[in-house]
Amino acid sequence: MNPQWNAIILRYDEIGLKGNNRSHFEKVAENNIRFLLKKTGLWVKMHRVRGRIWMNKFDESAFTDADLEILHATLPRAFGMVSYSPVRLCKPTVEEIFPIARELTIAALRNACAQYSRPFTFRLRARRANKKFPILARDLEQQIVESIAEENIDRSRCSINLMDDADLTIGIEIRDEFAFIWYDTYAAPGGLPVGSNDDVLVLLSGGIDSPVAAWKMMKRGCRCHFITFDSYPYTPETSVEKVKKLVCELDRWQGRSQLFICNINEIQKKIRDVCTMKFRTVLYRRVMMRVANHIAFKKRILALVTGEAVGQVASQTIANMNAINAVSERVVVRPLAGADKLETIQMAEKIGTFEISKAQVPDSCTVFAPDSPCTRASIRQLLDEEAKIPDLAEMIRDVAESAIKFEIPETV
Repeated sequence: MNPQWNAIILRYDEIGLKGNNRSHFEKVAENNIRFLLKKTGLWVKMHRVRGRIWMNKFDESAFTDADLEILHATLPRAFGMVSYSPVRLCKPTVEEIFPIARELTIAALRNACAQYSRPFTFRLRARRANKKFPILARDLEQQIVESIAEENIDRSRCSINLMDDADLTIGIEIRDEFAFIWYDTYAAPGGLPVGSNDDVLVLLSGGIDSPVAAWKMMKRGCRCHFITFDSYPYTPETSVEKVKKLVCELDRWQGRSQLFICNINEIQKKIRDVCTMKFRTVLYRRVMMRVANHIAFKKRILALVTGEAVGQVASQTIANMNAINAVSERVVVRPLAGADKLETIQMAEKIGTFEISKAQVPDSCTVFAPDSPCTRASIRQLLDEEAKIPDLAEMIRDVAESAIKFEIPETV
């Protein structure tokens, strides 16, 4: 049985802690949801009423199965929301609520009987925000359960459990203006809506880690722009194409971004020719950080983001990360600093970037890579190495100014 859902309720968590700023975060979340639905052909009307965000169709008709498929493909990418439910919206009166709640309880139990091959538990949970409603919440729950006693439901399969671990919860929310009744709840990513915090610039390689780091920053409300480094002709053109695919996938979560493509092969050749071999990788990273700072300055971006995890490779020891940070004029955020590789892989699979990232394509960090890289480079040592390239600052500026800006096509 498929009930006629005529609205969708969206729930948030962290936004509720924003006090007097909550309305701003709610508005940003609404705009994000409109963007996500923009190219699907499903037009909805958004509403905000005292801590609740909900949507319905402009003609107030029920959502079709096709509409619900679009919503299930879209709303799990709506940052700021922790869950959503298709609901039946009705007037906040006993005459409207009781028959609908009874109908949906029967539908929920029959669906559960078909879904579970084992006995299951259920509960009704009514919330009476409208204190003028003439029936107490617990009495309404009891009356609905009693009213279905004679229905054709296998009662040996189901039992009541009033605790949070019940297999099935039928929810009823009674407000001053309306009431919602539902029984299915679907997860959304949580966090804060994209655009509620400052933009960041992500140093994006074709690997597994940096796309996950970008996603985690989106979850904190930051719109991500991207910078990547290639070393053509020492790296193939497919390395940049791979990064473009990653950005397209990530933009499905946040909207359009900009990708800056910077070729550093001339600097790498100079480092290869005149610097001590073991310092090459850290020197490359310091170059990348300086170029990223140039781009961020022009874009008025205050923070850089990397996918580094402490101890994962030689350049990601605490000592080496400190040496790399030393050249940045902006805060460097490392969302994966304490993550292990398995955690990052699992997250990449969840957000849809893993299949792209796992393709083996050489990147700039592997060009002329030393056999035994230094794991504890001091800033003094690196400054001495960089002094061997008198025109390094000019070369870095040329790379930043010749960056190719790639506008990612708008995606859904």
